Amino acid sequence: AKGATALDRNAARTPRPRRLWRMAWAMAASVIAGVGLGFFIWGRTALPLVRSADGALIARGWLAAALSDQLAGEQSRSSAVQIGLSFLAKSGDYCRTFALQSKAPPSGLACRHGSQWQIRALTEGPEGSDASEYRTAGSTTPAVILELVEGQISGAPLDGEGERVARQRGWKPADR
Repeated sequence: AKGATALDRNAARTPRPRRLWRMAWAMAASVIAGVGLGFFIWGRTALPLVRSADGALIARGWLAAALSDQLAGEQSRSSAVQIGLSFLAKSGDYCRTFALQSKAPPSGLACRHGSQWQIRALTEGPEGSDASEYRTAGSTTPAVILELVEGQISGAPLDGEGERVARQRGWKPADR
């Protein structure tokens, strides 16, 4: 290597074309994986509520999907949203109680109005009393939410078959 010229030494240091392609592919794969992971995390942490133009609180994303698709009798204990009661309200809208899984689970009442689930009540706090006639065994729905249900419900809460039929109709009452 004593007689090697500067040109020979530079040629030895220059990466081969294959090596350049491998580096380019590795960088591209890293960028794609990072962007994919970012969208995955962003989708999981997006807020499930948004204010509409008229000021109503609307469920969106995974909360709206759970309210539309999840049946109370078929949900797992690990579901991010726990559906409680489903019922037809005096207003003619279908409504559902729900609780989000967290340390102090927020609970709420959502009613299907048009194509959206409007949040009629949202509360966070300890379990309410057992005074409600609609309380189900093991229910942790706060008393304030259950009192709203009692004031709005028309008839009895939906059973599993009633929920299935309502879901098939897109949570639109038969007369609409």
